[in-house]
Amino acid sequence: AQIVLVLAQAVADQGLPEALIQSNRGDERIAWSTGLLAVVGGAALGALALLLSAPAIAWMFGDAALELLVAWLSPAVLLYGVHTMFYARARDRLMFAEHARAGIAGAVASFALGVPIALAGYGVWALVAGVYAAQLVETALLIRATGWIPLAGFDRSTYRRLLRFGRH
Repeated sequence: AQIVLVLAQAVADQGLPEALIQSNRGDERIAWSTGLLAVVGGAALGALALLLSAPAIAWMFGDAALELLVAWLSPAVLLYGVHTMFYARARDRLMFAEHARAGIAGAVASFALGVPIALAGYGVWALVAGVYAAQLVETALLIRATGWIPLAGFDRSTYRRLLRFGRH
């Protein structure tokens, strides 16, 4: 299930976070907001595709329990889309210490939630809880650290430019 999740996340970001960090042409506010909307939109499509493919994934691996697991993990792709953009924003602003603190806090949250769930006998569901705990904590801390408030706009020409840059 984790492999499928990582593949969906890789497709969702479209190379846009790296393009935003490396490319500095045009209005930065519009570029970052366009990137956020594009990545979150791609992540939403990836989450939906993962959810709809859950039965096929379970069949392919011959494990019916995998269907529910993949279905529960699919929204994590959407959360990843938000996370990856705020992570990129922190990197662009050279906020490495803030990112490190957010990563450590996410790992602690994953451990603090996942271990008791595992000890209670819920098995793989402890990993699912850990994924969400880590992503939620890390994303919230990155949002707070960057102080970035995205605009509500999307610019097609900026998106095309970022997409071309991100594919290389």
